[in-house]
Amino acid sequence: MATVARIAMITERVPPHERGVIQVLIVEDDESTLFAYAQELIRAGFAPVQAESGQAALDLLHRGLQPDVAVVDLRLPDMSGTDVLTYLHDDPTLRHVPTVVVTGVDPDRTGPVTADATLFKPLGDSELRTAVAALHGRSTAERGRRQRRERKARFTTRPETPAPPLRCPHCDRALRYQKTIFNGVSPIERWDRYTCAGCGEFEYRHRTRNLRRSPV
Repeated sequence: MATVARIAMITERVPPHERGVIQVLIVEDDESTLFAYAQELIRAGFAPVQAESGQAALDLLHRGLQPDVAVVDLRLPDMSGTDVLTYLHDDPTLRHVPTVVVTGVDPDRTGPVTADATLFKPLGDSELRTAVAALHGRSTAERGRRQRRERKARFTTRPETPAPPLRCPHCDRALRYQKTIFNGVSPIERWDRYTCAGCGEFEYRHRTRNLRRSPV
């Protein structure tokens, strides 16, 4: 799967809408199933990006991948698929990506999962591509409304409540505050951006009190 990884690293550098393709992230640990899903989506005109583990998917997203749709298996070797979904939902640049959960667990035992669609294995011949196409069509209609909302995002370097002093979680240097971003509709989100001289950019989300590397 090294070739797949190299292709993913190249394609993720350019936003999918600028390339004129519909990019679908597939997170599935079974190699034959991953290949089958990718081939089905390619035949339907989509551009799949493959990840064989949850961490591989998070690495791609962290490096800037912004898929049009994400297909996530719930049972992964290194983490739950819900961890990948949580990352997508918590990131302000990814939270609007439609998500499809694929699971072999009995529907009555799946439990609550936050996703736009849930498919149960074994999948029908066109079940995956039909779900992906439907969600992409819906997200395309929503994208214009989202872009109009995002244009209203407010930036400031002097927020009414000062940004908290924080230290780098990797090297323990004091982080340097850069700016504060307010965006969203309901609720309004606040993100404080910082930089570390040795480790790069970080952001602090006030609602969750979570500090992490900035994905952009």
